[in-house]
Amino acid sequence: MKEILPQPPPYERLALVDLRLGGSHGTVFLWDHERWGLGVPMCDSVGSMLRDVAAALETQTPVLLQHAPLGGAESTCVGEVDEQGDLNWKPAG
Repeated sequence: MKEILPQPPPYERLALVDLRLGGSHGTVFLWDHERWGLGVPMCDSVGSMLRDVAAALETQTPVLLQHAPLGGAESTCVGEVDEQGDLNWKPAG
């Protein structure tokens, strides 16, 4: 589908940006490979996603705080940089 731009997957998951015309244009979704469809939006836009990640890393607060109130099932996560300099996301709380 050329209307959806894939982002690098974290393992078996795949984040997508909706490029179709309409109300969800630009929205970041997580592809549900088990249900074969888009779930609740993770972020309103790529810019929103990047701001959320940057703020979370700078303040050590969780990402995806707007996802759960919309009915999303993804857990909030906190980013940590390990000894090798790799960024890892761990469930918050």
